[in-house]
Amino acid sequence: MIDAPIAQARLAIDDLEAELNLWAKPSVKVDKGMHLFVLATEQEHKVLEAPQVPISRLEKTLDSAIHARIVGGSGSGKTVLLNNLMHYMAHSMEDANVTLLDPKAVDDWGAFIPKYWGEECVEGVVTLADGLKWRVSDTVKARKAGKPAPTYDPELFILDEAQYNYLLAQIADASHVIERGEAAPNYAKKAKGALAGLLSLGRAYNAIGLFVTQLPQVSKVGLNEGSFDPCVNIFLGAQIDNAIVSFLPGSGFTEAQCKRLNKEIGIRRKLGQKWVMLVADLPRSEAYLMECPAPGYYHNRFSGDLGLSAEP
Repeated sequence: MIDAPIAQARLAIDDLEAELNLWAKPSVKVDKGMHLFVLATEQEHKVLEAPQVPISRLEKTLDSAIHARIVGGSGSGKTVLLNNLMHYMAHSMEDANVTLLDPKAVDDWGAFIPKYWGEECVEGVVTLADGLKWRVSDTVKARKAGKPAPTYDPELFILDEAQYNYLLAQIADASHVIERGEAAPNYAKKAKGALAGLLSLGRAYNAIGLFVTQLPQVSKVGLNEGSFDPCVNIFLGAQIDNAIVSFLPGSGFTEAQCKRLNKEIGIRRKLGQKWVMLVADLPRSEAYLMECPAPGYYHNRFSGDLGLSAEP
């Protein structure tokens, strides 16, 4: 690091710790015109220490996101996190029209009432996609007429359990064939086409989606590989490990980045941190671990701004 400022040297510390399998985070200082790194190479210097990531970093990531996706199995805390993030995003997208789709219809969303429940969510996804297609068509007409692109009201659409929604569509198709003896209405095809449309559009038309899936594989919702690449992907529980081993390397993250994250999640678990999330901002090739915000954090913080009643 010849002629490099000390700040640049500090940026290398995390990768250095993971690459050399050190027992503690290195330190660095300038000494006699050189960078002096102190490395803990012996177990006697072992220190369990995890970065304290401020909540503002998560907010900055979400503010720049095209869409966001939460990936986590049962019991991983994804419903609590979804409730938190939908309150934050509804606040940050001032006066946004919020559309919540709840295929399972078992969770309590507080003051946010789902617009679509159960099987209605299949048609709801199609309706949302048609609305965005209308915005595209309207924009094309304006530009052809030599006018500026229209300004659209902000839309926030939230689809919980996207995999289950796709399963409902498949069941509905099978029901028409088996029980009614009719041709399949292609609900599954329409649902996956609509979801792909929602993902391919976004901030350009002032519409942002927040999705939840139990697994990272796009095949589980009928999509193609890379469909969720424009999203900020947030992994919980065992899906953190799966993301570090397979998802991140397949999305362009380096081996050094994955080694660093793998070591850090091990340290966080040894420190007793149960509710940890891996935030992967794929468009910016940035990934970091942090503790999840406390349940109800954003509800209580923004309840007045959203016209909701704060919990005691």
